[in-house]
Amino acid sequence: MKIVVTGIKRYSLLQYSLSDFGYYIGEINEIEENKTPPDKNLLIKVINDYNHLVETVYKGGINKINPDNKEYINGVKSASFHIAQKSGLSVSERLVLLEYDDENERLKFLEKYFQDIIPKLDEANRISNIIKSDGYIQ
Repeated sequence: MKIVVTGIKRYSLLQYSLSDFGYYIGEINEIEENKTPPDKNLLIKVINDYNHLVETVYKGGINKINPDNKEYINGVKSASFHIAQKSGLSVSERLVLLEYDDENERLKFLEKYFQDIIPKLDEANRISNIIKSDGYIQ
């Protein structure tokens, strides 16, 4: 059985307990999202970095993001949450990202992450290409 969930709101868990039926019941607090539209230059940079990662790692297996997507530019949808799904973030990094209540803060986090990971991916890709070429550098 598969359960598919779409996140609409974010909550912090204040406390939880086990019910008589074996389910956990929790007391939550809704996290208010800062609705300020993202910085367009930062958004476009992070989307371009993500698209580079998609080309390098997934080789066309997943779709790139259009940097001119109005829903992301106007802050209607969160580009950072979409990008985080396929960026290779660790569980702890995803948790840090989720705790930011501002799209620009999440984008800055992703920008820093990509600055660290993309050079490593490019180098691994270069080495992979050398191996595929039977050791010849092209």
